[in-house]
This record gives sequence, structure tokens and C-alpha cells, in this order.
Amino acid sequence: MFDQLPKYPNDFFRYGGDYRYSYELSNKEVNQLIKKAMDTMLSNIECETISVSKGDTKVMVKKGELEGDYFIEIYKGYYSEFISFR
Repeated sequence: MFDQLPKYPNDFFRYGGDYRYSYELSNKEVNQLIKKAMDTMLSNIECETISVSKGDTKVMVKKGELEGDYFIEIYKGYYSEFISFR
């Protein structure tokens, strides 16, 4: 089953690698994504992790072990691919 896994980097789409399909976000736009993710996280107490993306950037926010602690991760020019084992 795992012999069907995509091979990095050829089988993955690189956000920001080809700006015909994606574009580079400004720092202001990245900060807007951070705010959007945090607003969603804080308004939904059940939420443990959230990610939002736009252009060449993905923002992920995860709850920390202590209440009120959060990890914010920024991915610029990230890669992704979808696979199904159906």
C-alpha cells in the first residue's frame, strides 16, 4: 500500500513555486491569516488545531498543553499532495 505514496518533490504541488497558480503574500496578508486563525480558535473552545491558507502561505495554530498557550506556525512556499487508499 505504501509503495503508492507520492515522491517528493516531483509529485507535490509547491505553493509559491509557480505564481501562475499561486502568489506571494505580503506580511500584512500573513498577519491577517494569523488573526483569522486565532479568531476562529478562540471562538470555538472545542477546536484543537486550525489551518488557513492563501496564496503561497499556510498558517497553522495549535493549542498548547496549558490553557491559553498556542503554537503558531507559518509555512511559506509549502508543498502538498492528496492521496487516497480507497
